[in-house]
Amino acid sequence: MEDSNIQVIEKFIEAGLDEKQARLIIDLATQPPSKASEIGKRIGISRMDAYNSLRKLQEQGLVKATLDKPIRFFGMKIEEVFEQIIRIKEMDLRRIQQNLENLSTNLDIPIMSVDQSTEEDSFSVLKDRHTIMATIESVVSEAENHVWLLLGRWGILHLLRSGAKGSVEDAISRGVDIKIVASVDKRTIRFFDGLDDKIEVRHHEDFNLNGVFVDDEVGIQFVHTEDSPTGRGKEDTAILIESGMLLS
Repeated sequence: MEDSNIQVIEKFIEAGLDEKQARLIIDLATQPPSKASEIGKRIGISRMDAYNSLRKLQEQGLVKATLDKPIRFFGMKIEEVFEQIIRIKEMDLRRIQQNLENLSTNLDIPIMSVDQSTEEDSFSVLKDRHTIMATIESVVSEAENHVWLLLGRWGILHLLRSGAKGSVEDAISRGVDIKIVASVDKRTIRFFDGLDDKIEVRHHEDFNLNGVFVDDEVGIQFVHTEDSPTGRGKEDTAILIESGMLLS
């Protein structure tokens, strides 16, 4: 498989599809309308597997099919598929927001929430880089005094590709002191050069820790990261710690 196809598959997986679905979409984007059996042969799966998977993609508007029989499936441009995925995600997000608003304003819904606030130290395990970076974005957005960002060798790439970059910039505008500790080399130095001048960057040659510590009370420490800096980060794992004695 060409490197370009592998990269597109990775992007589709990152968008929420599985590898088989991504391969089907790429195949149809480069081939004329085809029967499920023909498509299955091209990507190495059974006719029934191909048919069922194509039907599911069709239901999401990611694949089209002819009205005449035998049914033939055909695809869209790769950019159009991504645009449709974005529309689906936006629709899902609007529905979640609407549900939250309904729960918050509808007094007739018999749901009781117990106040879970506690002074006890706590921790939780975070899986998947997107979840971890979203949590980092959240804790940095609540910073009041200072933030330590531990970026190891490749953490700067993950920071700049996520919403956490925006929360860091907002924190700076609020007067929060931001410090970064990282292992900077010729491959990443340009990314550090583009940071706000108010951010203090400390370089340590063999530094490989990744995480964040906020106001000596909240910390997120990566305990496992993928070897590839450009990977999906699906197996990345971190621990979220909330403790007033975190850096004591």
